[in-house]
Amino acid sequence: MVRVWGGGIYQTRDFYDICDKLGIMVWQEFMFGDALYPRDKPFLETVAEEIRHQVRRLAHHPSIALWSGNNENQDAGSHSGPMYLIDYSVLYDDTVHATLIQEDRARPYWPSSPSNGMLVDEPERGLFIQKWGDSSDPRYGDVHRYDYSDLCTDVTKFPRPRFASEYGFQSYPSLETLKPISTPSDWDNNSTLMLHRQHHPDGNPELAAQMARFFHQPDNSDTEIRFGDFVYLTQRSEER
Repeated sequence: MVRVWGGGIYQTRDFYDICDKLGIMVWQEFMFGDALYPRDKPFLETVAEEIRHQVRRLAHHPSIALWSGNNENQDAGSHSGPMYLIDYSVLYDDTVHATLIQEDRARPYWPSSPSNGMLVDEPERGLFIQKWGDSSDPRYGDVHRYDYSDLCTDVTKFPRPRFASEYGFQSYPSLETLKPISTPSDWDNNSTLMLHRQHHPDGNPELAAQMARFFHQPDNSDTEIRFGDFVYLTQRSEER
């Protein structure tokens, strides 16, 4: 299964055609991720139109295994106070889910990723009740797992959830990808630009620490070679 992440984009027809052809199941999220959204009427109307458009565009693809409401917003909705919980329910339950079931009842709907799932989902009776709680609880639903402090190849540290929908380790993009948006003065993992682009707290030290478990730290005197080696070794660490 491949997951189309709610913080990205709806993919092109070619992507879904290839998944259909190769028998790859698609976990399809709607494009809401890591943020709190408005719930005024004009915004909700645009959301409903987006859901209708995308479901009508994609529902004929047999590779679509399920629809999911968002990426990581259930935690924000449940931990930010009653007002935000109401906002969450109005957007995802009363708008996204309600619009979806008008267009496609053949596939299951997963409220968020991660999520504990539903207690009740009976569209014909107008009932939809989520199972709130700790979304990282491995006993229910799906989980996201990141651990930069332990050895990445130590399987004894891996949780055993019902389904792991997101996990892994960071790495830098290739130097060729970074060159068009940087200058040689930026080619250092502690440069202003690289720190600005690193949104994970302590991300660069954690990258370096994980890399040091397997490789010597790059020390070439040439800035481009040294930074290129650092980039490459973060990728080698990630692939482990």
